Amino acid sequence: MLATIVLFGSAIGVRSIALGMLLGSAAAVIILFASASGELGLRGTNRGEENKVVRSFLRNLPFLMTGMLTFAAYPLVDAFWAARLGEGAVSYLGYAQRILIAIGGLVVAGPFAILATKFVETEREGTRRFNEAMLASLSWLLVVLSPTALILAVLGDPIVMILLQRGQFTADSTRYVGTLLLLMSPGMVAMLCGTILFRGFFARNDYRSPALIGVLWTAAYFGLAGTLSTFMGVSGLAVAYSVVWVLTLVLGFRLFLREDFKKLFMWRKAAYVSKLAVSIAITFVTMQEVRDLLMDPSESYAMISLITRAAVTAFIALVVFGLVSWKILKIVPPRST
Repeated sequence: MLATIVLFGSAIGVRSIALGMLLGSAAAVIILFASASGELGLRGTNRGEENKVVRSFLRNLPFLMTGMLTFAAYPLVDAFWAARLGEGAVSYLGYAQRILIAIGGLVVAGPFAILATKFVETEREGTRRFNEAMLASLSWLLVVLSPTALILAVLGDPIVMILLQRGQFTADSTRYVGTLLLLMSPGMVAMLCGTILFRGFFARNDYRSPALIGVLWTAAYFGLAGTLSTFMGVSGLAVAYSVVWVLTLVLGFRLFLREDFKKLFMWRKAAYVSKLAVSIAITFVTMQEVRDLLMDPSESYAMISLITRAAVTAFIALVVFGLVSWKILKIVPPRST
């Protein structure tokens, strides 16, 4: 993408971004196909075994694609409703969503890479063991993600100002996007937990439940976004995003845990609630202290300030990445032999 923008940006403008994404995705598919055939053991197998693998993949592909509507449909719904709300509404939503996904992704990148394999190994030990592993993983992730969402809510304006406020992106634009970050932060927590839950479904070879969730999510978000946007404007879309994702996560838990759904009440234990409350309280007090500093950097040292803040942010992201990954490895141990 970067190479395409540099080479063709001056000639075709913003379309170079789309062209770079297309070329990069195509190259990724080719490379992954070449390597995955060996990893999956297709090479050297007889034709009948290979056809069985391909048929299984094609049979489940429609359910997989339908389940992914939870992540693919919201830009289309936003474009449909936000286009009726005035100039800039679609762009503001797009900026907020990209910031949420980028920052949230830093926190859960480790679990995403680890849990797919761990869940497959744990699933072989039985349904109850798998459900316990899922609950333990998500309960701890909630402790990490909730303060992350609070950081975005409290520091939304300075984050947007540092990242985007230049050129025609004015202070008013910063306030709009900052407000959307505040309203969409709870949805980010539920969405990232939902992606972990989806990996559990796939490890269990259950593709129909994610497909059902995808259809219900799309219908619910379309309806609620249209209703709330009529009297709340673009903020209604942000509220709908959070509400629908929280409800979707609850539905996903119900479908995944089945008879063990009552084990959710273990989250009401005083120790867990206290840990979550302390984590949120410390984060809130800390963010309030640094907010004014971020919103009023010294003009004389603006570039030094920006570089310093970027370096500190990168360091914190790496620490969080390492801690979360280490904790997930301890929560979901390898399959016993």
